[in-house]
Amino acid sequence: MPISIIETSAVGSLDPSSFPSGTVLQVKNFESSITSGELVTTSTSSWTASGVYIDFTPISASSLIVVRADLQSKNDGGSNTSDGLVMRIMRDTTNRVGVGGQGDAFFHQSGTSNHNQHFQMSFSVSENASNTNSRRYEVYFRSFGGNAAGINYDWGAQSMQVMEIAG
Repeated sequence: MPISIIETSAVGSLDPSSFPSGTVLQVKNFESSITSGELVTTSTSSWTASGVYIDFTPISASSLIVVRADLQSKNDGGSNTSDGLVMRIMRDTTNRVGVGGQGDAFFHQSGTSNHNQHFQMSFSVSENASNTNSRRYEVYFRSFGGNAAGINYDWGAQSMQVMEIAG
């Protein structure tokens, strides 16, 4: 398969509708390493912003937007025997992306008290761009069962990717 090279100076003049469906139009990445001072925790069932986000502006309103996240997480079991952590992607803090019931990624521990779990959670969601307005995609999380749940806990790394695919 031949490789086409597009000069950077020409990209601004290209019409996104001229690309075939399925063409990746743009990709943005977020990556961070972890220090214990970056820990974000909650013990409530309210959705909490993780600080892992990407500001993104689609090129075409007819594109598909795919959001992928990979986060190091922790759940402090305490005396509760049924607890966990739920994650979702939000657009502009109020609009959920994805269709999962509880959330888009979920970890649950049942039957054991006084346990702590560290785990890497990876998940993807998608939506139609619908317009070319700038937006922020951010990972939100909450406790399931009332024990302390956290993101960015001491080891691992956080990453997020937003990809625009021609429709």
